[in-house]
Amino acid sequence: TDNGQQILRRGYDLLVRDKNVLVLEDSTTTGGSVKQVIDVVRNAGGKVVEVCVMVNRDPKLVNSKTVGVAFAALAVYRAKSYAQKDCPLCRKGIPINTQFGHGEKLKSE
Repeated sequence: TDNGQQILRRGYDLLVRDKNVLVLEDSTTTGGSVKQVIDVVRNAGGKVVEVCVMVNRDPKLVNSKTVGVAFAALAVYRAKSYAQKDCPLCRKGIPINTQFGHGEKLKSE
């Protein structure tokens, strides 16, 4: 990413041009990152033929219709996401784990 935006580095844009592309992701919650990758591939001249994820956390938000291409998930694991003001862990004063995921970023918000 560059300033929060997905980008292709090291000449990968040239490898994508005029190619069919399969986008692979470990997990999705809102689909925002997947949609950014689709846009980057299209802007580089590639055609995203399908998005596949290991775990889809919210199939109502992330599906073929919402991402605009064929979509498949190996598993669905519904996990709640909270705004900070609604987070039960925040209310209990439990600190954010900054070693994994987006914890460090969340700490600064």
